[in-house]
Amino acid sequence: MTYFILLLIYFALLGIFGIWLPSIGIDFGKSIPSIFGAIIAVQVFNHRAHRPNFSRLKLHYRQRYAEYIGNAFDGKRAQEKALYLAIDDIHSGNYKRTKNAAKQLLKLKAETDEEQFVREVFFGMAQKEMHDIPEAILAYRRAFKIKEDAGILSEIGRLFETLHDYDNALACLDEAAEIGPENALAQNNLGQFYMRAGEYEKAIPFFLAAENADESFQPALSGLAACYKITGNDAGYEEYVQKAVENGAYKEVIDGFISEHKRYER
Repeated sequence: MTYFILLLIYFALLGIFGIWLPSIGIDFGKSIPSIFGAIIAVQVFNHRAHRPNFSRLKLHYRQRYAEYIGNAFDGKRAQEKALYLAIDDIHSGNYKRTKNAAKQLLKLKAETDEEQFVREVFFGMAQKEMHDIPEAILAYRRAFKIKEDAGILSEIGRLFETLHDYDNALACLDEAAEIGPENALAQNNLGQFYMRAGEYEKAIPFFLAAENADESFQPALSGLAACYKITGNDAGYEEYVQKAVENGAYKEVIDGFISEHKRYER
């Protein structure tokens, strides 16, 4: 429920109560603060009601981002709650909630390097969601300075690519793949970079490395299917398009990319 809708409801109720309350002997003017307070209370309750149970929220995000969170903030109830609610707000798709998450993360008291790393990672994620790419890069760089994580460096590379800074993008993606041979994301992102650049043969070894690190990593499987088809390896295409679909990809999307490549080549 947006604030605009809430405001409309508020004025509609004022109109209704403005007619009804005087008819039963209640002072309408004195009732306005109570009416407004009730509406706000309903809005707050509605927002909180859509939050999952905090224990489930924590379990979900701790598992999803296990490689980043680790044991950070263990036993610190207030900081844990602030962290996981902020992560949930980042994933809400709501700009105001994401902006609030960034503010809460800045306030989050981090006492160890591990905790500072986590704070910077999710602050960077919030900035990325708000499309402040330079600020996101700065946050991820601060995180990488604390802990040389291949996934974070690879993400910095992807962000540079969105800014069309291809030299810095490739430098970061290449280093990330080098320091993270078992990191499927880092290997895949370098493969995707080469594939977007039309260098399909170069992309293949990195997609294979991503598959070796995680055999169900769908973006790499889809990348392999596309690259094999484009480079004339029909058997490779058939094998990997099946694997990609089994892991959640859509054959139509892969084939659409291939068709677009063929159209562009003409």
